[in-house]
Amino acid sequence: MTINSTRRTRPATHGGRVAFLAAALAAAVALAPATARADMMMMGMGHGHDRSPGLAALLSLTPVPIDFGNFYAENWGWGVGYTVGEIALFAPMMALAMGDGWGHHDRLDGTDDEWTRSERIAFYSLLGGYVVVKSVAAIHAARAAEAYNRRAKPHASLMPAPLVLSGGGGAGLVATF
Repeated sequence: MTINSTRRTRPATHGGRVAFLAAALAAAVALAPATARADMMMMGMGHGHDRSPGLAALLSLTPVPIDFGNFYAENWGWGVGYTVGEIALFAPMMALAMGDGWGHHDRLDGTDDEWTRSERIAFYSLLGGYVVVKSVAAIHAARAAEAYNRRAKPHASLMPAPLVLSGGGGAGLVATF
């Protein structure tokens, strides 16, 4: 029996990288709503200030699988929903890309195959789904920011009208109720 000394082996650190990535994503998702809310309050955005629809869309398009745009627009439920969807697509895509478990199939003759056709299809399908979810989240965040701005602005019909109290032709007292 001969041992092929040219056979490449995968480094044992792939599993550790995937575990670290999963832990980092879980921590980011757990902290995102509280962190975003605290940052907005410190910047003075938590008390009726306008939200920029463009900024909300840009925040949703960040490459990390967290929907910061909907959190910025204080659309917490949809922000969590899009974040879960993005992570559900991102995690297996990264597992494929890092070659941990999928890809790098060792053959009996000592050669190392790259991805199979089904793995390429899976990766590009996940990538396409991720881009679609990010795009829809960006549109939804921009619309949520516009809705937030409409809710935050007082309506003209609800504005108090000044009441002028004057006794005759002279100066009067102006009061707003």
